[in-house]
Amino acid sequence: MALASRAVLGERVYVIDWVALVASLGGMLLCFGSDLTTQGALGNTFGIASGIAFAGFILLMRLERVSRDEDGSSPRGLWYVILGNAVAVVVTLPWMIAHGPATMAAWRMIVLLGTLQIGLPYVLFTIAVARLGAVELMLFAMLEPILNPIWVWLGIGEQPHVRALAGGAIIVAAVTVRDVVQAERARARVASP
Repeated sequence: MALASRAVLGERVYVIDWVALVASLGGMLLCFGSDLTTQGALGNTFGIASGIAFAGFILLMRLERVSRDEDGSSPRGLWYVILGNAVAVVVTLPWMIAHGPATMAAWRMIVLLGTLQIGLPYVLFTIAVARLGAVELMLFAMLEPILNPIWVWLGIGEQPHVRALAGGAIIVAAVTVRDVVQAERARARVASP
């Protein structure tokens, strides 16, 4: 993503960005590395493909924003997200009808989760695309999977493994340090004549 943002978007990638990306990757490996097995090769392959597709999504959303006026007034990115999710619903609907939940309450829960857990975050992420660079967006997106064990712990009481907590702490620290350094750099640019 960092290489593509520089080559395709012309966005500068600083040393602190690389440090944060490498530290975050290390944190992710600490969180999930022990779960990578040859028995789960298909799932791991789909997981990697999903990550690459999401990076492509960010890159294309940033490219669309860069290709239009700077004030970010065009809502095309949001329509792309809505269209993409509508296509996902249409593609998966036959499976859901054949193998989906048996009760109307379960269907309501699926609609609620699809709207609040997927829809709303996509809208907010699309808004962020207009304000943040590609590397910032990718680092921000890395926070989501490390929060999952915490939500599970809060929701059903399943205690996260120490490695997951340590890896999550590394990612949060890397993203925080990177943002503090970039904020100081921005303040210094504004303060200098």
